[in-house]
Amino acid sequence: MLGVTIKVHSIGIEGYLVSTVYNNKTTTSALVATIVGGIVIVAGYFIAEYFIFDPGVAIAGILTNTIQAVMSIIISMILYAILRKRLG
Repeated sequence: MLGVTIKVHSIGIEGYLVSTVYNNKTTTSALVATIVGGIVIVAGYFIAEYFIFDPGVAIAGILTNTIQAVMSIIISMILYAILRKRLG
């Protein structure tokens, strides 16, 4: 599974889209950017698992990958709010 993670993140699509969406440095922009990143990761894992493992594995992984993405969004927005307040 580590290989799948490396492939999904190393392609650069997630980073490019997140940085493009987070263009005006507002909280709304940050939230939308992290949601876009989560969607890209879930989709990327699905595609990689579909071809590497099996369509059933890919479908079964959607729930856990979505939970991971949602938790990442929540944690990143909490940290974003704290850091914006402290760093100005």
